[in-house]
Amino acid sequence: LEPEDRDAFYMLEDSGILTTEREETTLYDGREWRIHYWMFRKERIAELVEAQKAKEEAEKMGSIYDDVPEDFWASRKEKPEAPK
Repeated sequence: LEPEDRDAFYMLEDSGILTTEREETTLYDGREWRIHYWMFRKERIAELVEAQKAKEEAEKMGSIYDDVPEDFWASRKEKPEAPK
């Protein structure tokens, strides 16, 4: 891998999306051979997707107050007088 590509994989590993595994085997001529794998963590990816969806949904719900005029809030700040 090129250094930039390797850096991208390490960044994904730091975020929890990827993990590494290593396998060792003996070749026919007696040499040891190491194979390195980058494995996607599907459950972590699903968690991140769900968290992003929840965040977007919360932002939509929070924006409901953007449509309320400012003078409405001013009228709500004043407490009504108690009946005499």
